[in-house]
Amino acid sequence: MTKQTFYVSTPIYYTNGIPHIGHAYSSIIADIVARFERIRGKQVKFSTWVDENSQKIVQKAQEEWVEIIEFLDKMAAAHKAVWDGLGLEYTDFIRTTEPRHHELVRKVLATTWEEWDIYQWEYEGLYCVGCEGFKKEDDLIEREGKKVCPDHLKEPERLKEKNYFFRLSKYQDKLLDFYKSHPDFVSPRERFNEVIAFVERWLEDFSISRETNKFGIKLPFDESQVTYVWYDALLNYVTLCQGEESNFWPANLHIVGKDI
Repeated sequence: MTKQTFYVSTPIYYTNGIPHIGHAYSSIIADIVARFERIRGKQVKFSTWVDENSQKIVQKAQEEWVEIIEFLDKMAAAHKAVWDGLGLEYTDFIRTTEPRHHELVRKVLATTWEEWDIYQWEYEGLYCVGCEGFKKEDDLIEREGKKVCPDHLKEPERLKEKNYFFRLSKYQDKLLDFYKSHPDFVSPRERFNEVIAFVERWLEDFSISRETNKFGIKLPFDESQVTYVWYDALLNYVTLCQGEESNFWPANLHIVGKDI
């Protein structure tokens, strides 16, 4: 039986700035696809969102001397105003600070912890706040005698924390098998080849929590730490597909930028 629903999503945009032409490019593509599927008679879910549980958001709010929630409310309204101004016909606009999202993330974390896919480990590395991620020496470029992030041109911080890690390496072979059996999973093909090559090189376990950052979704098994923004945000695609909306999952199309 042909699926009568269609779910298309934009990237989950950070709220440390006003959307620019790059954001609009992704969102307009999603809007075009959504309109086309409606013409075809499908019941369409077209979702867009803002990613709020990150260290860069905290820093931006501090720079403006405002409370974090006040800053987030202002930026979420600004993002929504841009999409409304462009006439995008989205069906869902969700923020990662919403209770329904917190509830789902904590539920997934608890289940993953019970399945032994999460463990605690002390880690030291170079952390780029702009990327919200750790960098290796090979990832950095030389600029004015300093090793900086190629995207943000700033020196990463040396960070040492005791965090919780997800056993991503456990799923390397399963992912490769999935890619092999779903050759059209990512488009265009050259980007899919990049994904496959990245996974083939060796997947590392990655941190899913932050010890020093106190703004975010608390871990259900250790409330002294909050969930790492990447782990939290990606679950937002599922947050909208619960209960009566579960028939939309899995999504038909996720539109993301090259760096994502």
